Amino acid sequence: MDLTLKQKISQMFITGFKGEQPDDCFNTLLKSGLGGVIFFTHNILDKLQFKSLISDISKNALIPMFYSIDQEGGRVERTENIHKGKKYLSAK
Repeated sequence: MDLTLKQKISQMFITGFKGEQPDDCFNTLLKSGLGGVIFFTHNILDKLQFKSLISDISKNALIPMFYSIDQEGGRVERTENIHKGKKYLSAK
């Protein structure tokens, strides 16, 4: 696939979005060649919703995405909605 300079630059960025579904701005970035997405707690409600969300993002992306979660452990648990509470403990 031949990419434009703008698309190559877009590939270097990973961004997130607010809420359960991507907004118009995020979808525009997807179609412009965004490199990846980072998920936070407000994006992940349960396993089924999260799988559907990833599927929808994949379908709308110009190029295959890099998916990430800002998971730190301890007090910050991005997947707590899937596990019905905190599952991972801090290193200490």
